[in-house]
Amino acid sequence: MSTDNRYTLAEYAQVAGLKGVQLEVVHTIEDTEPLFASAPIIKCNSGQVNKTQVITKYPVGQTRGYNMGVTAEKAASKVVQDDTCMIETYNEIDVEIVRQNGDSARWRANQDKAFVRGLAHSTAERIFNASKKRDPFEFDGLGARYSKIDDEHVIDAGVEDTVYADLWLVNWGTNTVHLIYPEGGVAGLHQNFEQNVDARDPKNRLFKVDRTWYKWYMGLAVPDPAQVVRIANVPVNKALSGEYDLITALTLATEGLPGDVLPGCGIYMNQKLRSALRLQITAKPNVNLTFDTVAGKKVLNWDGIAVHKVPLTVLPTYTKKLA
Repeated sequence: MSTDNRYTLAEYAQVAGLKGVQLEVVHTIEDTEPLFASAPIIKCNSGQVNKTQVITKYPVGQTRGYNMGVTAEKAASKVVQDDTCMIETYNEIDVEIVRQNGDSARWRANQDKAFVRGLAHSTAERIFNASKKRDPFEFDGLGARYSKIDDEHVIDAGVEDTVYADLWLVNWGTNTVHLIYPEGGVAGLHQNFEQNVDARDPKNRLFKVDRTWYKWYMGLAVPDPAQVVRIANVPVNKALSGEYDLITALTLATEGLPGDVLPGCGIYMNQKLRSALRLQITAKPNVNLTFDTVAGKKVLNWDGIAVHKVPLTVLPTYTKKLA
């Protein structure tokens, strides 16, 4: 944690004085979508948006002889502006239902937990799949930024099948890939609970509810585009049958990074591909794939990088190959 503005969700929740960040909610989010345990969150540097200077060309230097000079060089760069979006919803429970359940805080908490898990899934789905072109109120997720096979950071698995999926490697870091939130906002999911307030049914008739208001302001910034690798068109059926070796995809992903793997680096695949990977481990053990215990949980690692399973709603399968 290099400054007071660069934490993961859990680190924010543990810092004294930061209001609106609940550690129990954070644990539910991280259990639901592990990427939130790795991704740093940085406050926007320009209000609701974040401006990042991305280097597009590095100086290379020149050779020279004695009494000879060289020409001056400059790094080429461009300024990229990343947006944030507002994600909000309400959980309204009729006060009579609450009363019949003994006005139990635990019962209400269980109802709220379903919302927290749902928002964790939908926010993770946005990180991978959101597109301002489809919805101007969204931000651009990873899929919108790495959308073509001819992108140098997108690799085609190169095997024909009827069903495909993507495998992502994200080298999370404050100078590589990170989440953003707007100035004046709260990092992470904020909850506001109100008791015995007015609500209206579909016919505009009043009744009383206990209401929880959820809001999550979120965006994504990629200061160093080389720190993300997308393995596209991974053949799902052939991976499940063992005809396609997923070790190939993992190797392509990790070797696609230009430099060192950061502590927050993660590999993300949907549950079908993770199932295929585990079946392949059983059939043919690989020394680079290990199950390690982290914070009391078993974590699958490839070459020291955590391999996370995400729901099909976040990383879906598809039948038309990415071109």
